[in-house]
Amino acid sequence: MDFIRVSDDRWNFEAAGSGARFVPFGANFIFYDPGHPMKWSLNILTRPEWQPGTIRQVFEGAAELKLNLMKVFLPVPELLPDPQVNETARLAEVSPPLLERLDFLFEAARRTGVYISLSLAEWGMFGAKWFHEGGAFMGRHVDDGPGVDSSTVYRNLWQVLAHRYRDEPALFSYNLAVELYLPDGNWGAGTAATKENTSLHFHERWGTPAWRRWALSRHGSLDALNRAWGTRHNALEELRQPEIKWLAGESRYTVPQALAADYISFKECVTYAFLKNQADAIRSRDARHMIACGLHPDQPGLAPAGWGWKTCGITHRELDFLDYLTPHLYTHIDYLITRAWKLDDSPGQDAAVLERRRREALIYARFMDAGKPLLMEEMGHAVSDPDESLRGTIELAEALSEHVSGLQIWFLSDVPKNDNEWHYGPLGVDLRPNAWGAAWKKLAEPGGLIAAYPRCRAPAKTVIALDRLEGLAPARETAGEKMIRDWDAYDHPVDFDWPPNPMLRR
Repeated sequence: MDFIRVSDDRWNFEAAGSGARFVPFGANFIFYDPGHPMKWSLNILTRPEWQPGTIRQVFEGAAELKLNLMKVFLPVPELLPDPQVNETARLAEVSPPLLERLDFLFEAARRTGVYISLSLAEWGMFGAKWFHEGGAFMGRHVDDGPGVDSSTVYRNLWQVLAHRYRDEPALFSYNLAVELYLPDGNWGAGTAATKENTSLHFHERWGTPAWRRWALSRHGSLDALNRAWGTRHNALEELRQPEIKWLAGESRYTVPQALAADYISFKECVTYAFLKNQADAIRSRDARHMIACGLHPDQPGLAPAGWGWKTCGITHRELDFLDYLTPHLYTHIDYLITRAWKLDDSPGQDAAVLERRRREALIYARFMDAGKPLLMEEMGHAVSDPDESLRGTIELAEALSEHVSGLQIWFLSDVPKNDNEWHYGPLGVDLRPNAWGAAWKKLAEPGGLIAAYPRCRAPAKTVIALDRLEGLAPARETAGEKMIRDWDAYDHPVDFDWPPNPMLRR
C-alpha cells in the first residue's frame, strides 16, 4: 500500500509514490456483533475479550465490496480510563495490549488494501473523571491550580499514536472526533440540550471563567460589553453562560442577539484551541499522515431562525489545521438532522421529501467549501425498508458526486436498530456481502459512479454572502431556508461567503 495525501489541486487524494488518484469509498467500522450492547461493534478494540477472527472477516468483506477506507473508533473513556496523569497517556489495560490490537488492525488493512481512518469517539465522556477535573475542553488554566490537565492527556495520547504509526502506509488519516459538537451532553456538558431550547453549556467550573475572560478580551471593558449587548452588568462576576432560548411568538431570543452571537463565537474559539492542541501533538511526531475531524450538520452559518441555542462546534473557515473536511449527512434521521426546513416526519418513501432532503445535503456540502477536499464521511438514507434505504443512499451519492471528493456510509453491515427495525449496510449479519452490497459495490466497479468521479468540484454559479451576526444567532429566515423553499429561484450550485472569527488565536 502507498501513503495517501492531498493532491496539489486541493480537491483530490492521491498515492504519494505513484501519484495515482484515490477516491475514498468507505464505511464506518460498525457491523453486527451479537452478544454486546445494541449488537454493534463500536467498542470492539477496547473490550476485555479480543476478536481477531471477526476483525479479519470484516476487512475481507469490505475488500470484496471494493471499499478502500474504514473509519475505526477508539472510544475515549475506554481508551483513556481513570486515573490519568500529565506525564503520559495510560491506555486501557486489555489483552493483548491495545497497541498490539491496533498493530493487528493495520496488518488486516494492509492485507486487504482497505485504509484506516483512526478516530477518537466521544461517547461516554460523562464517565471520564480526568476530563472533567482536568478542565474539559479548556484544559487547566494557570489560575486553576495543580492537577491533571485534559489538554495534556489528549496531547500525550496523540503523540503515542502518531509516533507508533508515522510509518504505517495503511493509515489514511488521524480523526480527532466522530462528530464535533461542543459542548454537548455526549461529551459531558454542564447542561444538556432539550427540545425546550435550553442552551448547551460548558462545564460551569471551567466554562464560566473562560467565558468571562473571552468576553472582556472581545470588548475591552465592561462598559463596552454592556453597550454592545444592551446589558447592565455592574461587575464581570455577574456574567454567566447565557440561557439562550427562542421566543417563537416574538421572533427573538431571551437574551440580546449580539450576546447570543458572541457566545457562539466563544464556543468556536474553545473548539479551535481544543482541536488544534491535538493536531499540533500529531504533527510533532508525524508530518506525513493527514488529519481530519467529523463535523456535525448543526454548524454556524446555515442554522435556521431561533437556532442560536443549538449552534455549536466550528465552521469550515476555522479549520486551517485539518487536511480535509468530513461532514456527516443523512436524508432521513430526524434526530441527527433537525432542521427548520425539513418537511415533516413522513416515511422516507415520499419522493418529494427525499428530493428536498437531498437538496439540504447539497446546501451543506457547498457551504463547507474551505479550499480542501470534502469527504462525505458519514452519509446514507436510514429507513426501515432495505430497498428504500439502498435506493435513497445511491440517489444521495449521485447527487453529491460533483460536490464532494469521496463517500463513506454509516453502517458496514445490517445491525438492529431495535427489536423490530434494522439499519442496513452492504454486509449481512454473517459479515458477507448481501444484496444491498451487490448494488453498492457496482458504484466502484469500472464505469460506476466512483470510478467516474469528477476530478474537480463543480464551480459555483451563485455566491451568497452571509452575515456573521445572523449566521451565529439567526433571528430571521436564513439563506438555506430560502433556497429549500424556492430552489429554482437560484442558479446552482451555490457557495457561501462566511466571515471568519476575529477572536481566534491561531
